[in-house]
Amino acid sequence: MNHYTSHYSQYNSNYNSYISHYKHFSNVKLMHLFIVTITTLLLCACHHHTPEPNPIHPTNKRMTVITYLLAENSLGDYYGSDLDEMVAAAKSIPSDCNFVVYVDAEKAPQIYTIDASKGLVSVMETDERDSSSPNTFRDVLSRITTLYPADNYALIMWSHGSGWIPEYQSMQNELSRRNKAFGMDNNINSKKLNSGSELDIIDMRMTLEQLNVHWDYILFDACYMQCVELDYELHNLADYIIASPAEIPGRGAPYDKIMPFLVRKDNMSIEQSVQQIVSTYQDHYAKSEGVVLSAVRCSEMENLMQATRQILPNYYEDAYSFDTQGIQIYNVYVSKTLWKPEYFDMGNTMHSMMPAHDYETWQQQLQKTVPFRSTTTFWFTMFNFDSRLKDIDNAAMVSIHIPDEKYDAHTTYNSYIKQTMWYKAYHSATN
Repeated sequence: MNHYTSHYSQYNSNYNSYISHYKHFSNVKLMHLFIVTITTLLLCACHHHTPEPNPIHPTNKRMTVITYLLAENSLGDYYGSDLDEMVAAAKSIPSDCNFVVYVDAEKAPQIYTIDASKGLVSVMETDERDSSSPNTFRDVLSRITTLYPADNYALIMWSHGSGWIPEYQSMQNELSRRNKAFGMDNNINSKKLNSGSELDIIDMRMTLEQLNVHWDYILFDACYMQCVELDYELHNLADYIIASPAEIPGRGAPYDKIMPFLVRKDNMSIEQSVQQIVSTYQDHYAKSEGVVLSAVRCSEMENLMQATRQILPNYYEDAYSFDTQGIQIYNVYVSKTLWKPEYFDMGNTMHSMMPAHDYETWQQQLQKTVPFRSTTTFWFTMFNFDSRLKDIDNAAMVSIHIPDEKYDAHTTYNSYIKQTMWYKAYHSATN
């Protein structure tokens, strides 16, 4: 009995010790679990656009809006805020519309959708690729239009931009400084370095032609893209082209404010939505950095070409001796701008070059071609020049290139312009 009691006491003592250790271990484990849970919730709260996995169910919808966002460059600090704005406006996206975003930034490229109930939803991650190459551009858009078929499509091009100016334009001692037609992919996961490949407008046009998709609008959320050379290059591919002939603020479009118009909510017409995009974008910057925007009606581009070449049949020959003093510029031709041209306002240029009665006829066609124009009293620029429209009554808010011998010192603009569809159409009709 004493032996049994002794063993029982020992067993009971061990048991109590085990329970004490177990309770201590459980409390520690529970506390650890509590901390991990709270931390996870806080992290999720801080990154409110953390994507969720998304099963893909291709069904034909009324509209698919695609944003092609290239931020593997110095814009790497800005794209996140634009994604936040898109998510904030997600409830504006109707159920019959897909809003798809391709992002190539400091990580592997991703395709997302913006969902009215789920916010930012991850569709797939792709291998690291050069998103400024025509092949990638075609592959991504083809994949998205296949996964998200619709009756209508719209395209947002988000990145750096230099209008019609091609890649690798600099010469002599400026080889490290490159101009950008559209995009910039440094392919090293850096959000600081602006070097790498770019997509010029000829490759852009040829790629979009291969997709066999007609776009309600193409919105360039990038600098300098509203130029007659690009507009004519793409005029058979879209109803409208929305862009700025000048620089735009780094934050770009206010997506939380323009989302209802991007997705043509309540079945608004294309024209109504485009007009609202331009005016709302401009209003957003009216009291801050400022911006110049316009929308080109692509169906009238051929008529604008006809009107211009009929009045100025020798424009490209005469332009070399034309005095550009006093013509509205959207940039300055200096080393700090990487020798980009001035991007002369087309309306101001024609007003200076045409006889008054001819200009009135031409301006009527301009109004049909560029029905929506909006500007603040000044616009954002990183460079030292007077960024105000001096003759707003005659401003097209679309730029045109004026050839000049001075460009030959640093660029090949005077020869490259001859490769654009605008020049070829102009030249073939006058010779």
